[in-house]
Amino acid sequence: MENPQSPTRAVGFDAIAPDTDPLRPRSHAWEAYSDLALADWYRLLSRDPEEDEVQVFLELHPSMIPGGSGDIGPGGHHGSDMGAVFRRPKLIGSGRTFEPDFMWVTRSSGLITPILIEIEKPSKRWFRRDGRPTSEFTEAHDQLNDWRSWFAREGNQTLFRDKFLFLGDKYKDRPLEPQYVLISVENLNLSGVVVT
Repeated sequence: MENPQSPTRAVGFDAIAPDTDPLRPRSHAWEAYSDLALADWYRLLSRDPEEDEVQVFLELHPSMIPGGSGDIGPGGHHGSDMGAVFRRPKLIGSGRTFEPDFMWVTRSSGLITPILIEIEKPSKRWFRRDGRPTSEFTEAHDQLNDWRSWFAREGNQTLFRDKFLFLGDKYKDRPLEPQYVLISVENLNLSGVVVT
């Protein structure tokens, strides 16, 4: 059966409206969704998943990805534009191209805060018994430094605004203050967060 409420052509952001389609399944109440998502999360982690499996799960449950509500870094109390998280965004510009696992772009009245996130396989050890970082941690942390250098290169912040600030106003008067997050998914929760 054809749905009379469905648009027949693509619409721009200026035409976004609430979904009033009576034929579309309704979402779960938050409490029910949270219980189901956490049960699935625990089940996934009990299998010692690969990083790609964690990536796919978090893409389906973006509320579990830290940073979208302004809880990381300065500012961001307006949250992410449209509540959107970017999955594997490509940072293309001057220098090398990079692809974080996730990215939120939050803002406040005076600041734009891109939050670039790298997730690591749950079984990767970050520290040795003597407390020193492992080579796996150093390699993962170096990715964050690569992203930092990308934003510092001439012209890349303008390219970033043009590509990822997509609601018309590019907030050219607001400085970008990126945050770089490394997450170890261990012990059945998102933990081991390193923000630099």
